[in-house]
Amino acid sequence: MFLLPAKDCEIDPTKITVKKSKQEALIAKRAEALIEYLKRLLEAIFASVHDCPQEMRVTFSHLRQAVLQVCHTPIATLYLALVMLY
Repeated sequence: MFLLPAKDCEIDPTKITVKKSKQEALIAKRAEALIEYLKRLLEAIFASVHDCPQEMRVTFSHLRQAVLQVCHTPIATLYLALVMLY
């Protein structure tokens, strides 16, 4: 299961209201929590590929191809469409 304890993941310095001296350490700590959430989310997505109906997998494949035509780089496709697994 994907659920983790809720942690504040705000890393925008303009939205963090702590002393400047503590801000960098707080941002680093929150960035670690954000990365952990994203890792678990991607793991859950990758683990559920076979649960996705074939029709949706075909649609995602077409979407991936369309993004590739616009972006011209496979790595951009991963981030923009999250469908590299099909």
